[in-house]
Amino acid sequence: MLSERRINLYLDDGSVMSRLVWRGLPQGSVLSPILYNIYTYDLKVALQDKVGILQYADDLLLYASDTNIPRAYYVGAEEIGGYITTNPLILCEPLEDLEIRVNYLKSKRFSDNQIQRIVSQNPFWLMFSTVRIDKRLGYYQEKFTLTGQEVRFLSAKQPKLITYNLHHVNTNTFVVKEEMGFKDDEVKQLLLAKPRMWMLNQKNLLYRFNYLHNVMKVPHSTLLQNPGVLMCRNFKVKQRHTFLERLGRAQYDPTKENFVPIIAVVEDTDIEFCKKYAKCNVSDFNTFLKTL
Repeated sequence: MLSERRINLYLDDGSVMSRLVWRGLPQGSVLSPILYNIYTYDLKVALQDKVGILQYADDLLLYASDTNIPRAYYVGAEEIGGYITTNPLILCEPLEDLEIRVNYLKSKRFSDNQIQRIVSQNPFWLMFSTVRIDKRLGYYQEKFTLTGQEVRFLSAKQPKLITYNLHHVNTNTFVVKEEMGFKDDEVKQLLLAKPRMWMLNQKNLLYRFNYLHNVMKVPHSTLLQNPGVLMCRNFKVKQRHTFLERLGRAQYDPTKENFVPIIAVVEDTDIEFCKKYAKCNVSDFNTFLKTL
């Protein structure tokens, strides 16, 4: 078996990208066919009745058939490959259990569009029993005082958050509320606007906030109106803010002259940023970046 072996990929632009291979069999090895046969010997036993397998040498195709077409429409044909690659164990789940879990969402008044997004965007959702999912939804509803409609909205907007590590979610909630200083209603507002914030590394999230709030002097109210700035990597924010500061244009207070909206440090291309807000040529910005 391959272990910590590097391969080089030659790209169209002439550059070379190195990648670490940590699994698989070496091509041309005399042991490869034997090891492959051993590895895939009991694959068919692990599959459900309606899941079949077609195999020729080392080419393998898994397929599923069902007379009830609506069961499969939540994941499009063009997405099914990536879906199974991400979570191959879904093929080992009884179809009846999968149907029960989808019906649970329907019973909770999730729309077909919401269910489609949940199932397709989070391949692991259907691995959770209805009891576990019910507890997770109840957790978010109670923790953030969400209405039923808001729970459905959150689940569809960021399905991976519902099945995410709850210790991580609790830690990020503490960071947002206690260390960043947002109130309960503001925490809820941030959650519904940018739920992926609860999946970020805690140190990175706090570092971004500290730079925006303590260095750039951006108040909580502005961050609430533009929560996307907390999702941007700090190096980009720092580059643009420092450049605006050098030009004397780092003014994020809308009541003062030469106001620059805070979203300017994270959105648009460098060309648009320089044209709209820095009022200079992008070459000046590029020259400045070389001095950092």
